[in-house]
Amino acid sequence: MQRFVIWLLPEPESPIEKIQELLYQQVPECDDRRRFSGGFKPHLTVGTVRGEEALEEVMAELQSNWQPIKMLFDRVSYIWCNAPPDDVFRVGEYFILGEN
Repeated sequence: MQRFVIWLLPEPESPIEKIQELLYQQVPECDDRRRFSGGFKPHLTVGTVRGEEALEEVMAELQSNWQPIKMLFDRVSYIWCNAPPDDVFRVGEYFILGEN
């Protein structure tokens, strides 16, 4: 059964893209996302489902009750995961935003 990842797209994307570019300049070896054909895509993963029917149900529920939210961020974390079965995301370094 096919697995689908559900994620949210921030609007506007440009402030997060700018932060990602600044971080990349500081740590250029962390370029995994830049190597994808579409490059870096700001998003927030909120879950996964298995099967198209489950995906349609979850998407309908999310869309029927969706309320935009605003968030303030004070830090950005570098995360990674290994190959299965150890494919749990881990937080590595983090950067406090607004510090010089």
